[in-house]
Amino acid sequence: MQQILALSRCAVIARHWFEIDLDDASMEHGARIELRELVPQQHRGSESAAQVVTADRPLWRADLFDRVSDSPGSYGVAHFHSEFSGNEPCPRVWDAVLTARPWDWLHDQVASAGAASGHGAWPVDPEDASELSGLADMVVVMARQFAPESCGSAAECFRLTRDVRESVQLMMAYLRRPDLLDEAWVAPWRRPLAVEGGGAPGRGPLRCPDPRPGPARRASRRPAGEPGALTTWSCLTDPTARS
Repeated sequence: MQQILALSRCAVIARHWFEIDLDDASMEHGARIELRELVPQQHRGSESAAQVVTADRPLWRADLFDRVSDSPGSYGVAHFHSEFSGNEPCPRVWDAVLTARPWDWLHDQVASAGAASGHGAWPVDPEDASELSGLADMVVVMARQFAPESCGSAAECFRLTRDVRESVQLMMAYLRRPDLLDEAWVAPWRRPLAVEGGGAPGRGPLRCPDPRPGPARRASRRPAGEPGALTTWSCLTDPTARS
């Protein structure tokens, strides 16, 4: 499930997300909020024809996440990505305010069109930026539906993320310590993709090549100074580069 707030040249997308740390197989979930560019499309058909709306190029992302193993609402792994290189996010950016007051933090980011983070304003159309500032409350309400506290089981988490089952299967295929994975929790994502409306049989779990075939980047997977902080390597050319 995704909810989209579209303006003239950009859109805010909110959804629930689930992911697995590639190093220690710890699991995270919560609200993901993305800012996307709305790509102008050539007019089609008559003056009354429905037009193509494409929210494509990612510009910014916030992940208001808990670890599944932590107390709900702790937001111990909440972070954001201040920019993207193509489709790939920059390394995680940590902010103590984001962990302590995640929804106030998100409100401030939207109200300031990104400037409140200290990483520069979002690269959006000036009129869209002005309009966004008045929509901060709406974005927070939209995103808060997908907070980690509202998802208390693997079944509920899967219901909200079943459209990205392939992404989760890729995470499982790239694990460096698959023996640490909670197989009971990830069982719903392990199942073959269902066949909808006939057609080819569902596909089983994905099998992936070496996850480091090309240039790699290094990114902190835990807040600086946290005990047990780990480092993850991921490929810029790898579609599962950690997010």
